[in-house]
Amino acid sequence: MKGTAEILRDVVPREAPERKMLDLHIEEIDRLAQTSERFLTFARPSPPDRRPVNLAEIAGRVVSLVEAQAGREGVQTVVRPQEGEHRPGVSGDPEQLTQLLLNIAINGVQAMAGGGGGVLTFSVGPERQGDRPFFAVRVSNTGPTIPEDQLERIFDPFFTTKDAGTGLGLSICARIAEQHDGYLSVRNLPDGTGVEFALALPAEGQDVGKGR
Repeated sequence: MKGTAEILRDVVPREAPERKMLDLHIEEIDRLAQTSERFLTFARPSPPDRRPVNLAEIAGRVVSLVEAQAGREGVQTVVRPQEGEHRPGVSGDPEQLTQLLLNIAINGVQAMAGGGGGVLTFSVGPERQGDRPFFAVRVSNTGPTIPEDQLERIFDPFFTTKDAGTGLGLSICARIAEQHDGYLSVRNLPDGTGVEFALALPAEGQDVGKGR
């Protein structure tokens, strides 16, 4: 269906009203395909293909993927210098971790869209939970804060605050984190200037587990 629409679009003059209709048709096909893919991912999650990865490199890859969209919305991307002296090595599936952080980043850009721009900030550094070392990637945006009752449900399947949302994106992200023996958290920034998501994964050779 999409292929046929793209062929028709290519032969229709750019200024013709039918061209815009075909563009919208293709966009809707893409949206439906993405929705179907999310339902399949939620219903049949793939186990992570884990290997040693550098979280700072994953974060850098996500920044490069989201910069163009952020720029179109007037959003500045900032990467803070890595904290600590040690390489942020974890055991993970690079594609799944990229998918997780990219979804968080795109949500952040969308939260700031139409509000005169904003700042999307990435930081990577070591942290501890009790005596267990792990590394965290924090992605913050300067968009509106999230009401407390929604914060408690934000990772629940099918919960969404978007008119066209499925409520599966963040739920899938949280599941990916758990499959990596880590966790995903969210909070409003203390000064009320935005929202911060944090992905925490065990340092190589450690196991954070599911107890938080």
